[in-house]
Amino acid sequence: VGSADQTTPGTSNGGRIASLVPAAESVLLDDADHYTFLAECAPAGVAARPDLCQEVAGVDRSEMHRHVASDAVSFFDRVFSRTGQ
Repeated sequence: VGSADQTTPGTSNGGRIASLVPAAESVLLDDADHYTFLAECAPAGVAARPDLCQEVAGVDRSEMHRHVASDAVSFFDRVFSRTGQ
């Protein structure tokens, strides 16, 4: 979840869901907002919907995506290795 998400704050949304899922982990990502998790914007997207494409200063959307993907793979590797699946 993103620490700067004002649309769906992590504690009342993603964190809540994680608390209901066995073995789930919730990670707070510094300065990520609600739209950080969308695909990177092409120039036409920036022109049409800059509100969906603007990041908090210092946040690199593509780097954030790589970080989240890596964490997800690590999580599933750990969970599936414990269950023998």
